[in-house]
Amino acid sequence: MVYLGSRSAVSGGLIICGRAQSLPALYVGFGVVCGFASGLSYSATMGAVNQWFPDCQGLVSGVMLMGFGFSSFFAGKLFQVWTAADNEAWRQFFVYLGAASVIVLGICGTFIKKPSEEQKLRLGTGKGTGQFGEEVPPSGMVRQPVFWLFYLWAVLDSALGLALISQAVGIARESSVHVSEGTIVSFVGLISVFTGIGRAVFGRMFDKKGRNLVMQSINALLFLMGVALMAALRIKCFPLTAAAFLIGGLAYGGAPTTCSAYVGARFGLQNYPRNFPVVATNLLFSSFGGPSRESSMNPPAPIWWYAQ
Repeated sequence: MVYLGSRSAVSGGLIICGRAQSLPALYVGFGVVCGFASGLSYSATMGAVNQWFPDCQGLVSGVMLMGFGFSSFFAGKLFQVWTAADNEAWRQFFVYLGAASVIVLGICGTFIKKPSEEQKLRLGTGKGTGQFGEEVPPSGMVRQPVFWLFYLWAVLDSALGLALISQAVGIARESSVHVSEGTIVSFVGLISVFTGIGRAVFGRMFDKKGRNLVMQSINALLFLMGVALMAALRIKCFPLTAAAFLIGGLAYGGAPTTCSAYVGARFGLQNYPRNFPVVATNLLFSSFGGPSRESSMNPPAPIWWYAQ
């Protein structure tokens, strides 16, 4: 049922985009309708699949979320090729993308199922899978101070990553005037690729080393990204800018994976399908806080199709 609703919404949203004759219509189609559809399939998929792999929550979350990073890169490249010769071709692109999404969601949705109660017992995802042998519902989770501290960290990490993506083209142009537009766009696209890699890497690290080391590593990479970007802009060095982009993408990829793995490990898998969407709302605040703050200092670059 969830995938049917998601399939209908994403198809309708992309068709609205393709037929849009005004900016508000594009906002409604892409931002509201497609965003809602993405949230439906995102939470449903994570909630169902993670319960099948109780011993490797981080890796499984990272591998699934890695698809977001790679899809942004390849969709951006496909969009460039599709619209290279015709400024109006983007309308057709949205319609075809909607049709493809319906097919993919329809096929995958038939295979993605939650384990039955008997299967949960065999997998070890029955009761008592939380950190302290308890299953915490959303109402109990939001009453714990540790949850809000983690939530704040997730907001800040995601805000920095989204700010980097939204301003990457402008930063690259400012750091060097001798680099072609094609090279700039390619490196901006690689941010999404490294975001995907970061999700798998930090997911595996979470399983092996735990949450503390993962969060500290991500924080260190974000700090290193900031220092590298400031130095690159000061000395006008594009290679240093490119390195900062890749480091930032790697760090940004760690946040959603850590959120997913932490929710299951700390609050239990029984309530994971309900708890994870609560944690995922950090993107509501980071998406406004990060790019909006950066846009108040620098005009946004027209590279919206890389944002995720």
